[in-house]
Amino acid sequence: MNANLPLPLRLAAVCTVALLHGCGPFACEQGAQETAPFDEAAHRRTTLEQVTRASDAEERLEAVYELGFIGGAGSVEAVRTALRDPDPDVAEAAIQVLEDMGSTEAVEALTDVFALTGEDAELLKQSAIDALSILETPRALEILSEHLQDPDPLVRAACGEALALAEATQAIPDLQAAVLAESDAEAREVLGDALAELEDLAAMQAEGMEG
Repeated sequence: MNANLPLPLRLAAVCTVALLHGCGPFACEQGAQETAPFDEAAHRRTTLEQVTRASDAEERLEAVYELGFIGGAGSVEAVRTALRDPDPDVAEAAIQVLEDMGSTEAVEALTDVFALTGEDAELLKQSAIDALSILETPRALEILSEHLQDPDPLVRAACGEALALAEATQAIPDLQAAVLAESDAEAREVLGDALAELEDLAAMQAEGMEG
């Protein structure tokens, strides 16, 4: 297939090939019996994985969104590679798609963002932190707690805020330790505010249970 074709034409070509082989959704019963089963979603995923390595950023962006629509573990791994895309819009889209997927594999993939460097890394890390706080799965909150010890004070502070936003009272011990260990004055203030918010929430919850 011509790699220079626009993404929509490439996808159309994939579907056309599937139909010609009697493998599309409207294939006749006889054709389905005469040919081996054709996994159209898997074939499209493979094509899109190749597109994520295209030279055109717009094509890579479209491929990331399409992979999110297809879903599945294979799509997660392909989107995961896009987290390191040189174009920040593509990397941002990958974070959004992984958040929408919300699977265990997608949550784990978001941890890759914390290793990013470069001028766009700070914004991408904040996006990943926001995504984890929205997902609120046990593993997502655990990742936020782990990065209370991140080398970057901005990340440490952002993770504290995210845990407070997620009302993760189970993270109080980790936040207490983080506040005591924090060497950056601004980060320590943010972490202290997050800790106070969660401690107040825990106290209210305890009172509610007693009542």
